Amino acid sequence: MTCLHDIEVPNIKRNGDYYLWADYLELLCLLSQDNEVTINVLDEFMGVDKGMHIDEDIIDDITYFDSTQSDLTTEIFNNSDKISLIYDDLSRIFYTRLSIFGDKYPFICNINNKTIFNKKEYSYDNLLYIFLLIAGNTRLFKKNFQQNLANDFEQLATDALRIIFPKPWEWRHFGTAKHTTVDSYLGTKYSKLKILSDDINAKLIVEECNFSKFDTKDAGFDFVCWYPFDGDRASHLPLVFAQSTCTSNLDTLIIKQYSVLDDRIKNYFTQICCYNILLTPVFFRDAAGYFTRPHELVSVIIDRFRIMQLISYNIKMFTKLNSYCGITNSFPSINEKLYYGK
Repeated sequence: MTCLHDIEVPNIKRNGDYYLWADYLELLCLLSQDNEVTINVLDEFMGVDKGMHIDEDIIDDITYFDSTQSDLTTEIFNNSDKISLIYDDLSRIFYTRLSIFGDKYPFICNINNKTIFNKKEYSYDNLLYIFLLIAGNTRLFKKNFQQNLANDFEQLATDALRIIFPKPWEWRHFGTAKHTTVDSYLGTKYSKLKILSDDINAKLIVEECNFSKFDTKDAGFDFVCWYPFDGDRASHLPLVFAQSTCTSNLDTLIIKQYSVLDDRIKNYFTQICCYNILLTPVFFRDAAGYFTRPHELVSVIIDRFRIMQLISYNIKMFTKLNSYCGITNSFPSINEKLYYGK
């Protein structure tokens, strides 16, 4: 049984959010019986040849960002020109993804025809890309499956972080999801904060009466990592707080990164200095390969591309994910194309 809702065109309000359309077209391609999709499937949404009113929130008369340039150009275009420019930018986004991900990208691009094709066979790296694509678009799936995807992405995020900070760094999971490869703090939020403060040689400045005895949620971060020095009880250890999120909404993602900032963590502890990381399966980059709205990013970002640089999964690891069956049931062509020789 499929876990998918009907795939709908994403509601995009900014030119810089074209990464959502690119993801949408990739998902359509995975579902296509013809194993291909053209950018022109957006024609109906744009009102092309239908005599429909074109949503001016989507293609505004003013600013168009040409990703081949480094600045914004203000011009006036008619509707046909604006749509053409959007499609050209989407084509460049696919070309950039192919260039950046290389053989790990599960699609073949024909830029001239504005068409992407499914590969005839998928390697494990291709499967990892597909998983991250799906995990970054959880809104398209039924509620109960969304949590499976989020939990599985947390597991992958843990694996990626442990590559950056291998042993003897100590890792603990602070969230509510269950993990098999990293120890978790258990109990109420206050009891978890108290144990953490002892582990990292910090001073806890909140009191138990400030929390509900039923509150077992995270404290704004999913993972914490520190470097232990034998016999050292002094404060200010090398310390990392990390948060993972599957949201594809860039506004929400930007807000989410503030939960692991130093100032936020110091609402709980003193005598610490920390490093903050946000992990996301979303590839929110423009056609030049740069982050969208980089001036609003205040954390280290580990996105789809960087996660794939860090980890490599084999088929046995994938089949252990809770969401694996839901993915293969929703996208049956994946099993048919998986090349077990790699």
